[in-house]
Amino acid sequence: MDNSNAKNKYQTRQEYVDKLKQWLDEARLWHGFCASFPYYTNLQNQTENSTWNVAYLNRHSNRRNLNVPVFQPGIHEFVIPPLWKRIVAEFLDFLILLLIKMVVTFVIIECFYVLSIENYRFDSFKKNLQDPKIAMQMSVEILTLELLHRFIVCCYEVYWLKGGSCATPGKKYMGLMVIQVENITPVPGQSDDVVRVSPCLPLGIQKAIIRAILKNVFLGVMLPMCFTLYVFRFNRTGYDAMSNSLVVECNPQIQFHVQ
Repeated sequence: MDNSNAKNKYQTRQEYVDKLKQWLDEARLWHGFCASFPYYTNLQNQTENSTWNVAYLNRHSNRRNLNVPVFQPGIHEFVIPPLWKRIVAEFLDFLILLLIKMVVTFVIIECFYVLSIENYRFDSFKKNLQDPKIAMQMSVEILTLELLHRFIVCCYEVYWLKGGSCATPGKKYMGLMVIQVENITPVPGQSDDVVRVSPCLPLGIQKAIIRAILKNVFLGVMLPMCFTLYVFRFNRTGYDAMSNSLVVECNPQIQFHVQ
């Protein structure tokens, strides 16, 4: 009978020890959870804020870049356009600029009184030219207006060529673009109008200004001698060579970022 009681007592003690061990484990886990709870809460808040910020930036970046292509530098292949495309593109830009110049001229005449219309009437024009004072005044007025027109043309060229599509409306309509290049090499096994260029960059504001000024100087000062500057290789002009620019046909695989 004593052996039976000892056996029952041993089983009860073992159960007690097991339950005590289980309770200690649970108490230790609970204490560790309470001690680390503020840390996990802070970490979760930081993660949520970081995730929200990344999502916010990505969403606004995607929205901002929805219509802004991403620039892809490197070596690319382009097709050199024929001269007739460039001539048509220049003619289209000429028509647009002619309209802009007419509007600016009318505004100047009506609002700022820079020009004296009376001096340019058909009945008095020849007579005014015989008067040195009036002739000098007319020369200054015409020169001022011409410089203003040249300035408008330069601003027009710089605005459209500095980045983005890298093309004026006329060039864009004809499927052309102007890029900045350092090296131009023909592609072996291809026709002569297919070239490989590097580093294939947009002109940027500085190169666009240089190109626009040189172009207006060549066309305005060196006419008609400027037409001899269209005989460079790859159909480059003198101002193209001086500004490290090249007129090519648009490559849909090339996208530039707007500067």
